[in-house]
This record gives sequence, structure tokens and C-alpha cells, in this order.
Amino acid sequence: MSSIKKDFLFKLSTGIIRIPANFLLQFFYARILGPASYGNFDYVLNAANKILAFFDSGSSKAFFVKLSSDNTSSIFSLYFFLLAIFLLILNLSFTGLYYFFPSFFPNDSLNEIILITNLSGFIYILNAIYFSIDALKKTVFLEKFKIIVICLTLILFTLFYLVSENLSTISFVLIHLSVNIISVIYLSYNQKIFKRISRNFYNSFNKKNYNYLILFVKPLFFYSLVTTLVPLFERWLLQFFNDSVELGYFSIAFKLAVLILVFTSAFVPLFSREISILYSRKKYIETQDLYIKTFKRLLFITFLISILISNFSEEIINLIGGTIYADAIPVLHVMCFYPVLQTLGQINGSYFYSTKKIKTYSKIGIYCSPISVILIWFFVAPKHMYGLDLGAIGLAIYYVIYCLLVVSVQQFYISKYAGILFKNIISFQLIVFFLIFTLNYLINYSFLFEFNNPILQKVISNLIFVFIVLLMALYKSNYFLNISYLEIKIILKKLM
Repeated sequence: MSSIKKDFLFKLSTGIIRIPANFLLQFFYARILGPASYGNFDYVLNAANKILAFFDSGSSKAFFVKLSSDNTSSIFSLYFFLLAIFLLILNLSFTGLYYFFPSFFPNDSLNEIILITNLSGFIYILNAIYFSIDALKKTVFLEKFKIIVICLTLILFTLFYLVSENLSTISFVLIHLSVNIISVIYLSYNQKIFKRISRNFYNSFNKKNYNYLILFVKPLFFYSLVTTLVPLFERWLLQFFNDSVELGYFSIAFKLAVLILVFTSAFVPLFSREISILYSRKKYIETQDLYIKTFKRLLFITFLISILISNFSEEIINLIGGTIYADAIPVLHVMCFYPVLQTLGQINGSYFYSTKKIKTYSKIGIYCSPISVILIWFFVAPKHMYGLDLGAIGLAIYYVIYCLLVVSVQQFYISKYAGILFKNIISFQLIVFFLIFTLNYLINYSFLFEFNNPILQKVISNLIFVFIVLLMALYKSNYFLNISYLEIKIILKKLM
């Protein structure tokens, strides 16, 4: 079995373990904080993440692509130095915003803001270490470590939830921050990250590395600025026209929906690594083939999981948050389909970066951004200001529509670069959407399966639905999954 298949299968199997653990963590987050505090926490964390992404401006992609093709590069040291600078600037920026623009953080104390900001920073550093380990082809070790971290986090929150009736936002963030700091220190020691940084630290400040970073950062500067300001505006507008509770409904629906990405986003670094290697070796046919395989498989998997979570939205929200989050149920119904498009966007982004088509990627984001502002206002603003005043569900609808627009434009340009027929990409998406939607409706919402117990009916109906969809996928595996029967047999043998 090839390295990429082995790594993907391991990530997929560990993803199965991580999903219930993440659901339990969301249970603790929602129950401990409540809608308002949960909304405030997620608002600050999201803002910190977006501003860090702006400071990054593509340098992380440059780092990962370079390390994938040359794991001895001195850019390793330069990138981690830049991360430390980014985190320092972020702390100073948020402190300034707190004092000079208080309406940006209407419901948070300075201590909470600083702690959440550093939590965002250490998550970013930890992810950079994860990327470097993936680039160095130590995926199996990495996935095992991720499972240990999430299990320890789960144990900590369980203990605090059982012992303390009221856990403050600061205590909540401190637990998270401690786990991330310990993880960074352990991996840095175990994988000799500090040694690698110090060994090439002074040599990393050279013209070659600067020029390589500029190749990625320069075309993405205005794109990064736009994709930072627009998401900040989204959440701020929802909080401004509504309140933190409405933001809490959106936050819990968003967090639960993106758990789907546990299955798929884990594969994206592997895809980036392999496509960078293939493109650098000028294997263009193999690059095209890898894109098509990845696109088909991940679209099919994410869409199937999205439908299942949508079907159980009410039960999931009631279980995780309780009745106080009841208004988040329709938001989750809509948000379930965002991860499908987000997965395709991640694959497309990796293709643009790995094939050095960064200017095109940047222009797509910049030119689509005015549409995003109009859509946000239309769905979230009150009716007397020419909006629909849909609150959290309005923001969810905007996410899905806008992501669909951007992904479609990206696919159009990728089809030109990779020599793939654009109509084949669109037709495959439409066929998958139509077939799975139709089967879901016929099985889950028709009169064919009726039981006295509604939960039992829903479980049995969805099991039948999954069975039929998987049967269809196996019957036409070459079309739906781009994989032959022989390959399926080999994979099953390896797993058993």
C-alpha cells in the first residue's frame, strides 16, 4: 500500500475515535459556559484566529510546501520565529482594541481576552508543529499523539464539570491553554523542534528564504486582509444587531457541524504533501489524477456525514446543549452542509498553493468579497435596514451560499490548469447531491418506514439509508470513489 493510502486510512480510523470525543467536549463547553458566555468566548477566539491568519498571509503554506519537498530547509527556523512575532503583535493589537475600540469586545474582560488570544496563538503553534510532522511523513505517530491529547482534555473537563458547578470562562480557557502549552513543549522536545530551530536559526535569515516567502505572501496580502476583515465583520454584525446569545446559537451549530472536518481536513495536509512532490517532479498527469480522486472521495464522505448530522440535528443539540440551545437546531440543519463546501475549498486551496497558482487563488477571494458583504447584510441586518433579520440562521445560510460561490469559481480555474473538464466536476457534484438527497428523503421522510417510537424510526431509517448509499458507492466505485474493486479488497485486507 502506498504511503498516502496508509496515512489516510490511519487518519480516517483515528478520526472515528476523535468524533465522539469532540462531541463530548462540545457538551462540556456548552453546558459549562451557557449560550451567552459560549458566544463571547467563540467570538474572541474566532477574531484571534482570523487576525493570526492575516499575519500569516500564506507563510504557513509556503513553509509546509517547502518542507514537504525539502525537509532539511532552513525555512523551518524562520517560520517558527515569525510565529512568535505574530503572537506578540496579536496580544498588543487586542489590548489596544480593548482600550480604544471597546465596542469590538462588548462583553469580555481584558483578562479573558488576553487568555483567549494566547490560547489561539498556542493552537496555531501546535498546528504548525502538526504540519511539520506530517510533512516529515510521521503521520502515524502524530495521529496517536492527537488521540492522547484529546482524551486527556476530555478527562480534565469531565473532572472539572463533576467537581465544580460553576466554572468561569477564565478557568475554562486556562484548562485549554495548559493542555496546548504542554503539547507544544512535549512535541518540541520529542521531535527535536527546538534543536532544529536553533541549529539553523541564524542561517534562516537569508535572501533565498525571504524571496520564497514573498512568492506566497505578496499575492496573498490583500486576499488575507479581505478574508480577515469580512469574517470579523460577520460575527460582529450578528452580535451588534442581535446579542451574545444569538452568537452562542451560531457558535455551537458551527462547532458541531465542522466536526465533520475531522474526517476530511486530516487528509488535506497529506494531499498538499503529495501534490507538492508530484508537481515539483513535473508529474502533471499524476497531479491531475490525485486531485480527481481526492475531490470525489472527500465530497462523497463529507456529504453523507452532513446528511446524517442534519437528520439528527434536534437530538444532537438537545444532548449537547440542552433546551436552552433549542433555537440552534435550525442553524445546525443549515450549517451541516458548510463543511462539505469547506472541504472542497481546502482541497482547491492546497492545489493552488502546491502548483504555485497563488495569484489566481488570491484574486478569486478578493473579487468575491464584495458579494459576501452584500449577502451578510441581506441575511443578518434588520428589516428596516433592508435585511431579512434572520439572526444566526441567516449567518448560516450566508456561509453555505458564499462558500458554494467561491468553490465553484475555484473549480473553474483548476479545471483549466489541470486539464479537467469543468462540466465533469459540476455534473459529479450535482449527481451526488441529487442521489443522496433523494434517497434520504424517500427513506427518512416517506411513509415506507413508520414505528411507534420516533427515535427508533429515525435510527433504523438512517441505518437503511447509509447501507443503500454505501451499496450504491461500492456498485459504482470507479465513478463515485475513483477506486476499483481490487483496491477495495486490498484495503479491507490491510484493515483486517
